Amino acid sequence: MYSDYSPYPAFFARLVLDGDCWIWTARTSNGYGWFQDGPFSMYAHRFSCAAFNGLRQDEFCLHACDTPLCVNPRHLRAGTQADNMQDVSLRGRWNNQMVGRTHCSRGHEYTAASTAIRYHRGRPYRSCRKCERENAERQRRASGVGPGRPRKEVCKRGHPMSGDNLRLLVRAGRVERVCRECVRIRNREAKRRKREGR
Repeated sequence: MYSDYSPYPAFFARLVLDGDCWIWTARTSNGYGWFQDGPFSMYAHRFSCAAFNGLRQDEFCLHACDTPLCVNPRHLRAGTQADNMQDVSLRGRWNNQMVGRTHCSRGHEYTAASTAIRYHRGRPYRSCRKCERENAERQRRASGVGPGRPRKEVCKRGHPMSGDNLRLLVRAGRVERVCRECVRIRNREAKRRKREGR
């Protein structure tokens, strides 16, 4: 199907020469050029490095010129992930969006008193103590246990939620209050439907 197909004309049609760099002018993804033509769909610098420098599938393509849109094969070289991370660190291109934040997603300021360091899979992250307290209060209100929401005195059907009619269940770490009379009614209805064959 693609026996006489050549991606090179489409590739070179999307370039502009800027000094010694070949700047990609077509579609981009994550700040890098994206080459899509026929069966080819990949980062443009990886295509260039594979086509002209023999980049293997398991290798990283590193820029010598520090221009993400450059696809000049003379500016590209093969390397490992460790080489790539070292280049990123040395050139100051590390893009961690959380480092510069001064407020959480709900607008609370990160201060020494309002910030907790938590760990997820062994990695530390900042957590807003105010948001943690608000989330805990919201869970207490939803479960009907603890301060913040008065307990229901009757169930949806009007049965009293106290004494022998009240059953406390723990599900997924939450305490639920269950009306025993409603459970009896549901069980009787289920048995009746089973007898009737529904």
